[in-house]
Amino acid sequence: MTKKQNKSPVPFAPMDLSAGNVAALTVIAPTQGTTAYLPAEYPLKRASFIRRKAHLFIQAPESPEIMVPRFFSDSGQATIATEDGTEISRHMVLLMSNLSFRVDKVLSAMASTSKD
Repeated sequence: MTKKQNKSPVPFAPMDLSAGNVAALTVIAPTQGTTAYLPAEYPLKRASFIRRKAHLFIQAPESPEIMVPRFFSDSGQATIATEDGTEISRHMVLLMSNLSFRVDKVLSAMASTSKD
């Protein structure tokens, strides 16, 4: 059984970071199947990366949450980047998301033991 490849273009409009709606979830579509581009103003260097199955969620202070669908799938894009040139490979994102998950688990365990 083979997966059907969706080659239809996904409409994309630049994200307005000045709107101040940090509760919004924005979906970023890959460009040419290799890179997902975030707006130049997005604070990628201060962002945290969360893996939920094959999808990547990016959260940064005072910025909307971004979802990159199928980032960790075999056919997913290899990097994320901002329009101003900051680029992070899929392997680095995977490493950071795994580390974030482990640190979060340790902090949660420490918090629960300190309450006792």
